[in-house]
Amino acid sequence: SLTKFSSGVEEIVCPKLHYGIGRWMIENWNFYNGSRFSHYLKLKGLLHPDDMAQFVLRTLHRHLNGLELGEEELIAEFKDARKKEVRDLFGY
Repeated sequence: SLTKFSSGVEEIVCPKLHYGIGRWMIENWNFYNGSRFSHYLKLKGLLHPDDMAQFVLRTLHRHLNGLELGEEELIAEFKDARKKEVRDLFGY
């Protein structure tokens, strides 16, 4: 499974796995209710459980492929997407 995951394109495989293993991570690692891991991710700037799961999937994919993790860039990308979502929803 890891070989198949790592051989796929990050922008395709990570979103596809969100409602499978991503949901599993959110529920079993207590991203909603709080855990040591979710607290760690919150300290890094990730506040939404869906962003936490995608962060884990994307950094794992990059790690398996020997790429730079680019944690700061990923976190900024997730924050920008959440800000845009709020602007689009509430008009500011």
